[in-house]
Amino acid sequence: MPAQRWTVLAAFVLVAAVLAATPSGSCGANTYWQGPPGSAESWFTAANWTAGVPNSDDYAYVDNVGQVTIDSGTAQAGVLHLGYDDSGTLNQCGGTLTISRYYVYLGCNAGSTGRYEMSGGTLRITGSGGTLYVGNYGDGTFVQTGGTVTGGDSALALGFRAGSTGLYLMSSTASLTVASTLVGCYGTGRFEQTGGSHTLFKVLRLGYHLGSSGTYLLGGGTLTAPEIRVGCLEGAGRMTQTDGECTVSGSLYLGGSETCSSGTYELEGGGLTVGALVIGWNGAGVLRQTGGRLTVADRIDNGGVIDLAGGTLVADTLAVGYLADSDGLLGVNGGLLQTRHLLVGTEAGRGRLALLEPTARVEVAADWDVGPYGALTVAPGVEVHMTGSAFLNHSTDNAALADLEYLRLVFEGGDDHESFIEVAGADLGLLPEGFHENFALAALVVGTEECRAIVRLIDDFDNGNRTSPEALYVHDLVVGPGSVLDLNGLKLYYDGTYENLGGQVLGGQPMPEPATLALVALGGLVLLRRRRRASA
Repeated sequence: MPAQRWTVLAAFVLVAAVLAATPSGSCGANTYWQGPPGSAESWFTAANWTAGVPNSDDYAYVDNVGQVTIDSGTAQAGVLHLGYDDSGTLNQCGGTLTISRYYVYLGCNAGSTGRYEMSGGTLRITGSGGTLYVGNYGDGTFVQTGGTVTGGDSALALGFRAGSTGLYLMSSTASLTVASTLVGCYGTGRFEQTGGSHTLFKVLRLGYHLGSSGTYLLGGGTLTAPEIRVGCLEGAGRMTQTDGECTVSGSLYLGGSETCSSGTYELEGGGLTVGALVIGWNGAGVLRQTGGRLTVADRIDNGGVIDLAGGTLVADTLAVGYLADSDGLLGVNGGLLQTRHLLVGTEAGRGRLALLEPTARVEVAADWDVGPYGALTVAPGVEVHMTGSAFLNHSTDNAALADLEYLRLVFEGGDDHESFIEVAGADLGLLPEGFHENFALAALVVGTEECRAIVRLIDDFDNGNRTSPEALYVHDLVVGPGSVLDLNGLKLYYDGTYENLGGQVLGGQPMPEPATLALVALGGLVLLRRRRRASA
């Protein structure tokens, strides 16, 4: 079954399971809070309840603008409603509250409001498939500055049904451990974390169904999950991280399975570590990074937008344009990009790499492959540092890669590793036309004073149905001290400067464009005249 259908099926199973588990009847008693409205009173005072203090089977309702407090001891209920039709609040600074049957509702029905404030103690949801609803049909708020919320196989849902709103505020030493968290199922959910720890055993979802909205703000503390989906089935999700640590052992998805979904991750600070990153699966996906550090152990599959303006992005593989009919864009406006494999338009989708800021640094350690669906936008003066990698050009579209003539390609792979360049230009000899829209480079730099390089030219791919070997055109050529450039019998033309700073050129010699050759000859003539005058 295709992955998209699995996702849709899983979505309906999830919601159906939650709805089916909603209790239609009660095995325990209903007991209603009747403490003075607006006055904080103890949970354990029997007179504050219509049927006495709740036990593990009872349905407890706080719905008279009442305020319940738990500061010690062990409280329990089967199901707890804070705001059923009206409003209710629970303040917990100690003790333990165990919900043993099903759910906790904050804002159960439309028009109701529920609030839970926790600064200490423990809230434990032990019922199989139990859920903490913060905003079911109504509006709910959970403020956690300390204490522990734990649920085993339970879930946290913010803004569950259409028209509801759910807000979770986590800070300081708070601890939340659940199987899954859903922020904005049919309604609007918002999770703000400035401290504490939020740990999930399964998945965090932001924005699930059509019309839903899920937002997560991470400004401190830790968030840990096997999987995060920002913008799920048809919903809209947004995650903004300014500090703290977010760790995803599996995949982070931006954009859901349906084209109407959208997912955005804004990384401004802190650390984000993921196993894999998928941007723009079918819906719209955007990653904006202005600071912090993003580390991807495996692949980034980008069918949406990556805007790198600051910070550090490290990935083993970065594929731009990977799904059929997708348009992937990687824009580098600042910061540091490090990857082993940079793939631009090599698979089924179209990919564009936009290198727009000369002060940004791009490092490729294994291979940079521009495929048949790849395109480049390059600002003058931009460098890409090839730290042991090959430049493989599998494009036949000269116009799509015309901006190569603004790019400085710097090889720094060391003298124990051979790198390769696929020559792609039509061999037009020394004609000026060879240097424009012919896969020409602004500069080829083979080795630097800090790091030597060994580079060999290859012609393994036909970049334009050509019968003769292809050639490499560059404006400027530099061969660093102790470095080696092996032309491998192929032609390399330049029309700017050629500096050999103590390196070796094998398999031929670079050939200057006639105007450049004339300048070289003129320079030699001037030097000769100076020597003659000095000897006279």
